[in-house]
Amino acid sequence: MHSRLTPLAGALRTFVFGLSIATASQGAFAASGSEHAYSIAPGSLDAVLGSFGQQSGVMIAVDSSLTTGMRSSGLSGNFAVDEGLQRLLAPLGLQAVTDGHGYRVVARPAQGNGELQLQATQVTSNQLGTITEGSGSYTPGTIATATRMVLTPRQTPQSITVITRQHMDDFGLNSIDEVMRHTPGITVSTFDSERTNYYARGFSVENFQYDGIPTLRNSAYSSRAPRAS
Repeated sequence: MHSRLTPLAGALRTFVFGLSIATASQGAFAASGSEHAYSIAPGSLDAVLGSFGQQSGVMIAVDSSLTTGMRSSGLSGNFAVDEGLQRLLAPLGLQAVTDGHGYRVVARPAQGNGELQLQATQVTSNQLGTITEGSGSYTPGTIATATRMVLTPRQTPQSITVITRQHMDDFGLNSIDEVMRHTPGITVSTFDSERTNYYARGFSVENFQYDGIPTLRNSAYSSRAPRAS
């Protein structure tokens, strides 16, 4: 004999049925803290996690985009659910988090809040090449005034002459005029007691760099060249 449930009785039956499901789910999830015996062979991570879920009785949600192509060495022994999942996922940069109904596999966050600590770095800039002061050398290691690239004289595709600090000290060169007179291919022309002009292969030299700063010098309006420092 079948009896028809009243609306109130139907609502109570639905409530009790839902309560029983929730209670069973919470009981199974609470049991995840106890140890279980596992015997899972190595294989793809998806297959290993599937076997782990079956043997532990817990639900594990996996995003296939995280686990595609990953392999696991399996698991053997007695472990709690959390410990077992950690052993399976930690070597692969993953972890399992609880969501109230089971576990969800996510990427492990970077250590130190994602900050990467670097050692101190020393940056040294030298736009003119090797500094020869105090080296006692007549030749530089590298120069950059001809091509704007730091190259050795042999690598530079131009004819270059470098008068170093040691050269100036040994020959007593105390002004730019005296340095230019010691430079091969340069002719120094004196107009009067205060004005000089420099020529290279018959052409007047008017573009200079003092300490790397470009300078235009016109002999008609320039006084004697400054002293060499």
